[in-house]
Amino acid sequence: MRIYGRLPYSIPSGEGLVFKYMKAGSSAEPISFASVSYGASDATVNTTTGKMAGSVVTPTATGLLVYRGGSVFRYEVGKGIKSFTVPDGWAPTPIQRGNVGATGFILLERIQMSADAAGGLGGLFNAAKSLGATAGLNKKEDYALLNLETGALFPLNVQAEGKTQTVLSNCVKKNSLVNECSKSHSFESLYTDIGRIYGHYYCSVDWHMTPTGPIAVTMENGQKDVFIIDLQSAKKVNAFHRALGISSLDVSQSPNGVVALKAGWMFKTFPIEDAVKYLNDSPAAEG
Repeated sequence: MRIYGRLPYSIPSGEGLVFKYMKAGSSAEPISFASVSYGASDATVNTTTGKMAGSVVTPTATGLLVYRGGSVFRYEVGKGIKSFTVPDGWAPTPIQRGNVGATGFILLERIQMSADAAGGLGGLFNAAKSLGATAGLNKKEDYALLNLETGALFPLNVQAEGKTQTVLSNCVKKNSLVNECSKSHSFESLYTDIGRIYGHYYCSVDWHMTPTGPIAVTMENGQKDVFIIDLQSAKKVNAFHRALGISSLDVSQSPNGVVALKAGWMFKTFPIEDAVKYLNDSPAAEG
């Protein structure tokens, strides 16, 4: 069983970063395992066993992930560097919430088509996809979990639009209920003024190694459903469903490897104390 208690982090060093990890519950000094320097477009990573370059660098419990042009380079402390091919049309997300080192899974995001690349029809194309997803005509699977060893892909019905926050400015009060704003600014964010954005992929997808194998907990279908997924057998069960939407989702793992989750709505919290037991005892979700 591989469940790591390492806590990776980075600290500034000159024009770049130094990556270190510490062992949870240990008083030992943190260990440096890589350094990164940033150029105009790429980052260069130096490890004890080699050098990598790429556009995205993400620490894991056992080392680093580096993404470059369709390939992922995985560095594990004491094991060296391995490369993996990412399926066409996908790229690793900049933030990996799950336990990549223990499970061997990474989260991918579908590369969005721009208006220029689509001959000016990108906005129309995305609008049509959103309409179809809203109407239930098709899934909008903008994210997927990838097994780095086998290449198995688990598409997730999570929309990329959920990670965007829009702020209005230059607002003039029209009446007691309505303001008219002449400017808006959209940007990616994990938080609003009142808390986390649960539509963001980071809050919607989590995965862990358990004593019986890797599982994922996901919030999908426009935050209407929470699923538990066996990442070995691909069995997927519905843990929570609410047509009006689920307000929050928190996932935790105890020192003995048991994964628990809590979903919230209408000022109430609904727990599942053992995700694996619930997964084994429940029928597979339809579709």
